Amino acid sequence: MILIPDQKAVLATPTKCGTYSWEIISRKMGWRTIRTQHRMDVPDAFSHYSQRLMTVRNPYSRLVSVYFWLSGPSGWTNWKGKISHTVEWEDWFWMFLEWKDEADLKEINTHRSPHVWTNSLSQNADIFVPRYFVKLEDGVHGLELALGLPKGSLPDLTHSNRNTGRPKRSLEEWYDKAMLKAANKWMQEDCERFGYEVMR
Repeated sequence: MILIPDQKAVLATPTKCGTYSWEIISRKMGWRTIRTQHRMDVPDAFSHYSQRLMTVRNPYSRLVSVYFWLSGPSGWTNWKGKISHTVEWEDWFWMFLEWKDEADLKEINTHRSPHVWTNSLSQNADIFVPRYFVKLEDGVHGLELALGLPKGSLPDLTHSNRNTGRPKRSLEEWYDKAMLKAANKWMQEDCERFGYEVMR
């Protein structure tokens, strides 16, 4: 979560929506970054900040990114603990979708890791209640528009490249028909709310 004092603005960055990149910009601009353990609640000390903005991202690519983060050694989770390391990555992703579906059905505490990572953009928005959404795909220009800044006022986004080693595949290659049927239970609301195309 980024505080922009001169604009009295708060920029919420849900999991895997460019948080690392936005924080680099925050440091360069002299803004303040606070870690809220992936919660979307604005601290009371800054509740008077009237501008609330939230970054969003294509829900399908975001979920793939979450999957890779939680599958890595630094993603503190045990969701894959019972899965053999010999399983192909395609099967892992299917198992990940099943794990998420089971967790959602059981209404597991969404404020705890690893489940907080899989909260939908809509879940985050319902808590944070933003007035403006900034698409990650629009880069810094989307934030400049939201803040009323001239184009070129902000430095370019720097991508973290934390998922090196990820298979270079299109979204269509990640989601087959069965996976889409499972994923669209969560994706459709996000797509319709934030202006992304629902994959079929």
